[in-house]
Amino acid sequence: MGVLSYCNATCALSPVLTTARRRKSSSIVTCLHHNTSIFAPEVEKEIDSLYLEFRGLDNLVARNTAPVLKAFQNARVSSHHFGSCTGYGHEEAGGREALDQCFAEIFGAESALVRSQFFSGTHAITCALFALLRPGDELLAVAGAPYDTLEEVIGVRDSNGLGSLRDFGVEYREVPLAEDGGLDWNALNVALKPQTKCALIQRSCGYSWRRSLSVNGRAIKMIKMQNPKCLVMVNNCYGEFVELIEPPMVGADLIAGSLIKNPGGTIAPCGGYVAGQEKLVKAAAAR
Repeated sequence: MGVLSYCNATCALSPVLTTARRRKSSSIVTCLHHNTSIFAPEVEKEIDSLYLEFRGLDNLVARNTAPVLKAFQNARVSSHHFGSCTGYGHEEAGGREALDQCFAEIFGAESALVRSQFFSGTHAITCALFALLRPGDELLAVAGAPYDTLEEVIGVRDSNGLGSLRDFGVEYREVPLAEDGGLDWNALNVALKPQTKCALIQRSCGYSWRRSLSVNGRAIKMIKMQNPKCLVMVNNCYGEFVELIEPPMVGADLIAGSLIKNPGGTIAPCGGYVAGQEKLVKAAAAR
């Protein structure tokens, strides 16, 4: 699989590396925890709080590591998958297929496409959006404004006719966030139109000050009740492995993200993925 497999396979192992770092930190805190008699009460309280925080993170990392390792086993990932390849499939071990299978299983999706040829999360999201939308369709962002990097892709910012979604006749609307920074459920409940083909949910706060969104099937159910034909796409950047479930597990049709962020464990210099319904992943691949 060459550089691609090294980056991407190492990405999936990032929770294991994180566990090691957490255990080291936790052991230090534990040592302090058992010798707090020399500290003032307020310092002891803070140490106890820190210890509990690390323990919670360790538990999350361990529970997310288990399905990653299980996916590796089910895909029968072995050392031969890390050999160099030409990409033409001549007497090669199918490393890309194994990698895609691992990601699909980890995210609870039918299929996945994981490639270093996606140079960023924005690139992966763009391929997915252009795969889902056609002239006359509407894209609805239900979590306020998306990443700044998507503005020219959508056509919110002038793209000078270089091929934004709006250049191709795709309309765009946003549902602003509520005052508390979460989804505006009342507005979302009446936001869908017959021509709304895709609802985009961005989990991360991006460059704004709102809180990040947890995986919750409520928004997806609300969207599907208004327009069953509307596809739900989740921008999953920074959302991988921070909870015990992923968007496809609660009904998202397609997700996209970056290997430079959570799955890359700060190791992968590029890359991205899409995962979800097989036909939609194929459409993104074709794009």
